[in-house]
Amino acid sequence: MSSRRLVPFTFIFALFAPTSGFPQVTNQPTPAPVVTAESERWYQNGEPIAYSGNIYYPVGAQIHFNANEMVRSGFIMGVPLYSRTTFEPYSIVYVPLAGGMMQPYERRRVGDIAGTTGSTPPLLPASSNPAGTSAATPQAGGAPTGAGSVPAEPQAVSLAGSPPRASPRVPDANPVVPPGRAAADRARPSPKRLPSRTSIGPKPEGVNAVFVDFRGRRWYPDGAAVLFDRSKMLQIGERSGFPVFADREAPESRIYIPVAIGGTMVVAYSLRRPQ
Repeated sequence: MSSRRLVPFTFIFALFAPTSGFPQVTNQPTPAPVVTAESERWYQNGEPIAYSGNIYYPVGAQIHFNANEMVRSGFIMGVPLYSRTTFEPYSIVYVPLAGGMMQPYERRRVGDIAGTTGSTPPLLPASSNPAGTSAATPQAGGAPTGAGSVPAEPQAVSLAGSPPRASPRVPDANPVVPPGRAAADRARPSPKRLPSRTSIGPKPEGVNAVFVDFRGRRWYPDGAAVLFDRSKMLQIGERSGFPVFADREAPESRIYIPVAIGGTMVVAYSLRRPQ
């Protein structure tokens, strides 16, 4: 018999038996978002966002954060974005808001996924261009319907947090006006323009056209306005709410009246005869 002996079966089983030291895979709930977007201008303006090479638009009602189904998948201007592990990848992303709410953002199903529904029926209107381009299809002219229509494809997308700037509107050189409206416009009286100034009496003329009657005498302007000087001027009365000052050196031949009530500039008046 050979000197080699068979290894006992029990030793082989113990060698390959599982031990408690092997790692195990467990699913942990996603932490609730801390940064939210309700105060961001792009969210308040309802602007679309760019994520993973696609444009996403806010659609549908807000939903509650689901820690067992939502995972963080990216960021938009410092705000985290979340996706649902049970939904088609890159179909819908969620923007966190205050109170544990999430706003869905959906991308248009164009190009290779045009005509498909994904995990849920799309809320955005279907694109009329399967290739996903924004080229407009020529149409025949028709009368206006008066109802505001939403274009199938967005005309401009702002990703920097400010609303898109509209192109300047050029007025039509030959506008079409219905006959009935044109007749009504001609019959409507033009609005009366109010004057910006009111004239009281005739326009003053001549060097003696401006004067002030005070204490039974007529006083005429004598020079430009000067700064009020209490050492040279003494109040002797009042006229129409304006104080009247006399010249301390010539109280009977010169007076001063302020340009404005409470002002510091006064105008001199004297008793010179009209010329």
